[in-house]
Amino acid sequence: MLSPATLLELIRHFTVFEKVCRQDLKTGLTTVETVKKIAAYHQFCAVKKAVKSTLYATGANESYKGT
Repeated sequence: MLSPATLLELIRHFTVFEKVCRQDLKTGLTTVETVKKIAAYHQFCAVKKAVKSTLYATGANESYKGT
């Protein structure tokens, strides 16, 4: 998972930034925070396998079936 190519792919294609609004009940102040979410190893592998299967199904064999 930490090979340079895999790590760069994980950062580039499997990282999302989400804005979260939080309100402090004591002061009433609302803050907006940015949360970084990175895919777990099993999610990374599953997506790579699904993409490979989709490309195979739409490719040269023309079976139009994913494996």
